[in-house]
Amino acid sequence: MPAEPTSLLVQPHFLQSPECGVTGAAMLAGLATGIYASPAEAVAAHVGRERIFEPDSRRHAFYQDKARRHRQLYPALSGLLRRT
Repeated sequence: MPAEPTSLLVQPHFLQSPECGVTGAAMLAGLATGIYASPAEAVAAHVGRERIFEPDSRRHAFYQDKARRHRQLYPALSGLLRRT
């Protein structure tokens, strides 16, 4: 099942930089060396939002039902998967 960000009840943010790990390391280095006075200042300097997804409560309910069914099925099926 593909990721469906609008099924969440929070606002996920997609960042402009695909190199989140490197960006985080750069921010931590800047904090450690005193380039940035606070984490908020480091974030302001490095992080830009590409887009924000608005929550959709109908999709959330749909995926919650799918997750509930998965939790019910998994215990019954997990034994079959271990035998292969």
